[in-house]
Formats: sequence, structure tokens, C-alpha cells
Amino acid sequence: MAMRTTPTKLGATLTLVGILVTLFGISYLRDGIHGLAGSFASPAGPKFKVEYGYFMIPALDCPGGRCQQPKAQRLKVQSLGEQPVAVRDVTVNGRPDCVLVNGPKDTTMNFGDVSYVISICDPLRVRIVTDRGESTYYLE
Repeated sequence: MAMRTTPTKLGATLTLVGILVTLFGISYLRDGIHGLAGSFASPAGPKFKVEYGYFMIPALDCPGGRCQQPKAQRLKVQSLGEQPVAVRDVTVNGRPDCVLVNGPKDTTMNFGDVSYVISICDPLRVRIVTDRGESTYYLE
């Protein structure tokens, strides 16, 4: 008499994980899990593009019309939402003392608008609080 076995939920889950890792690589799985954890940690807020680098700000880097290379890296925050969003606060690494200049704070940003944050810390996590929720971004 042949014995029939049915896969358990755990076995099916492990099989699916193995297939995803085989097809897309471990980074796909890691990014998917990281994204899920982030969505559980806070409600999904408006979308932004957050970058860290040497971005030129004419008001700071072009005294008297003579532009100079920026001496400090800055966070560039760009709104990707179709609706205007009022930014209430931006924090870096969960520490208010990391933010030296908070450009987007207390402003309304429309689609494509850019603002800058000058941080004295090396940013790993950026949290943006708005009138429509909050979003957290992780930088490498």
C-alpha cells in the first residue's frame, strides 16, 4: 500500500522561497522582506526620491554668482506624489541633532519639487513626516 503525503504549509512556503531564490537571487528575497517589514513599521505615506551626495544649491554654492563645488554632502528630497504634500518634519537616523538645515520642513511640495537637508551625520535612515502620513527610506 502506497503512502500518500501532502505538503504542509511550511513545506510549500520553503519550496516557494527556494524557487524565488533560484529565479531572482537572494537580493530579491531580502529586498522583498525588507519592504514588508518597513510597511508594517509605519503606514505608507507619500512617495519621495531621497538621494545623498554633492548636490549644488545656487544660494549656498554660488556667492556673488561664482559657483564653487559643494563642500558637504546633502540629502536631496524630491516629491513623487501627484497631490501636493505638506512636509512637517525630516529626521535622519532617528536623531534630531543629525539635521543641521531642514529645507523641506514646514513646506508644501508638489510633484517634482526638490528640497535639501544638510546633515552632520552619515544618513542611514531618513524619516519624512507629512500631513498624509510618514515614509522611511534606508540609504546604503
